Amino acid sequence: MPRFSQESFSKLSTCHIDLQVIFFEVIKSFDCQVICPEVSEGQRNQGDQLAYSVYVSPSPFPGLMDPTNFIYFGGYVMGMAQKLFDEGKVAHKLRYGGDIHKCKYITEKELKDYVHFELLL
Repeated sequence: MPRFSQESFSKLSTCHIDLQVIFFEVIKSFDCQVICPEVSEGQRNQGDQLAYSVYVSPSPFPGLMDPTNFIYFGGYVMGMAQKLFDEGKVAHKLRYGGDIHKCKYITEKELKDYVHFELLL
């Protein structure tokens, strides 16, 4: 079973609890790494260490970063996040950078941020 490296674990532990729940569930079946948690300017100003956004790669090896892998991974994460939301295990829905407007079409012509996931508060 895959598991987070110490570095990814440390980064994820700085994130909002819902992101932790989602990605600790994802890692059980899909190897990935946390690239960086992101804290908004407002959170930094308030001294709040909880991140509401996270960058996650579907590959533990940077050389294997292909857009198709990111899209597949994004769909897996979004499905897992919806399942956890429906079960009441997380309080917030997730937005995927590959479908930033949540229209469920990955062919739309807009900025794609395939490694970005954020909570909808």
